[in-house]
Amino acid sequence: MGEQVQIVICGTQEPQSARLEALLSSWAEEACVCLCMKKEGADYLSARCCADCNLLFVDSEGMFCDAVAQIQKMRENCPQMGVILLSDNPKFVIEAYQCHPDGLIRKPLTYQKLCEVMGRCFLYWQAGIRWMDLPVNHRRLRIPLCRLHYMEAAGRNTILFHANGQILVNCSLGETEKQLITPPFVRCQKSFIVHLGAVCEMVGGELVMKDNRVISIARPQIRHIQRLLDDYRKARRREQE
Repeated sequence: MGEQVQIVICGTQEPQSARLEALLSSWAEEACVCLCMKKEGADYLSARCCADCNLLFVDSEGMFCDAVAQIQKMRENCPQMGVILLSDNPKFVIEAYQCHPDGLIRKPLTYQKLCEVMGRCFLYWQAGIRWMDLPVNHRRLRIPLCRLHYMEAAGRNTILFHANGQILVNCSLGETEKQLITPPFVRCQKSFIVHLGAVCEMVGGELVMKDNRVISIARPQIRHIQRLLDDYRKARRREQE
């Protein structure tokens, strides 16, 4: 289990803040990262210090004219904090470079843009990564959940399939499942657990994975898996709605 990453969303427009919060929740689910989020108004920047914040998102819309200076002062007081700006105001963007932001999202906000900027801010949220700790040949293996695509039962063992290959661990699929979170991991049949983000498509009662492996779904689970997959993808396509 990872540590909780503290994120503050600072903005004056509630719909935009709520949208960012929802997309961050979807990102954290897919990346298997522990997040704790809170929303604040423009006055939050005047505090000049937020020692409990790992990553600060600031929406430029409706901010005071001295917002950039306040962010810069806050960065000086809290050097361990990352700053990501959201703006469609060219003047604000130019002025904001004075405070050396770690990322900039040009509006409109989309899930893809958020993922890109979070990738550049890895140092600020890496402590929140969820890990598995499993036995492998009389030793322990730690692997981040986000690297796993799917798992297959192999007798009393389990095969973990990830982006770079596969690993045989010495525990049952049932024991392995106890360290997973749902979603994004779901059990589609007796012998397989899949990460919804690693599914390319669902055809009838089968899942086609990123490595082209085709995994059948237990008949009673087909509608349930279809609904989970639809919800998972819809949450990451909000910009198209």
